[in-house]
Formats: sequence, structure tokens, C-alpha cells
Amino acid sequence: MLDAHGAHDPLDDLRPVADASAVRRMITTVREVHVADAIKQYAIELVTATRESTDLRLGASPRATLQLLRTARAVAALDGA
Repeated sequence: MLDAHGAHDPLDDLRPVADASAVRRMITTVREVHVADAIKQYAIELVTATRESTDLRLGASPRATLQLLRTARAVAALDGA
């Protein structure tokens, strides 16, 4: 096993699945997904809950809130919403 797998780097077999322009188009699409005010408020409440929790030493940051919304937009875009 060591001889068979140690001589070949599996990363050499990787091939791109998208180019830079496709990634830029996906980013643009995700940024255009509408987020309702109620969803924004929910994200704020989730992050606030992490800051107020006695079970956590450090709550989520404002940037975490932005990333949460970006993730929600991406999931919606992937779902075709």
C-alpha cells in the first residue's frame, strides 16, 4: 500500500470544474438573491443569541452575520429560489 499510494500524488489528477469568469458569474448571481427583512432579523437574532449564551465563551461577530446571509443567499440560489 505504501509503495502504490506513496509514489503518486492524487492532487495531480485534479482538474478544474469552473474558470474565473464562471465563479464571478456565480458570485454576482448570489449577490442578487433577495433576502427578506424577516430573514435578516432572524440572522441578527441568531448571532445575538450566541453573544448572550452562557455556554459560549465568544459569540459570533458582525462579520459572521454577513457570512450567514451570504450562505443563505447561496443556498437559495442553488435551490433555484
